Amino acid sequence: MGAALPLLLDLSKDNPILYKDLMPSLVSILKQITEHRLPREYDYHRIPAPWLQMHILRILAILGRGDQATSEGMYEVRTYSLTHLLTHSLTHLLTYLLI
Repeated sequence: MGAALPLLLDLSKDNPILYKDLMPSLVSILKQITEHRLPREYDYHRIPAPWLQMHILRILAILGRGDQATSEGMYEVRTYSLTHLLTHSLTHLLTYLLI
C-alpha cells in the first residue's frame, strides 16, 4: 500500500477526476492508521505511519479541491486526526497538511 501512494499522488495531480472514487478507501485507510491499527513497525516516535499519512492527506487534498461533496467525505477523518495528534515536531507537519 505505502509503495503505491507516491504513484497515486502523481497520477491524481494529472487527472484527479479519475481517482475520486478512491476517496472513501483512502479515508478508511487514514482512519485505520490514526487509530493505530497498523503494526507498531509503522510507528515513528509513537506517531502512526506519518509518511503514509502525509501521502494520503496530499492525495485527499487534490481529490477534494473544488468538489464540496468529496471534501465533506473527508471531514470526519480530518477532525479525528487533528484531535489525536501528539505534541511532536512531526505532528506539526501533519497538522499543516490537515488544514
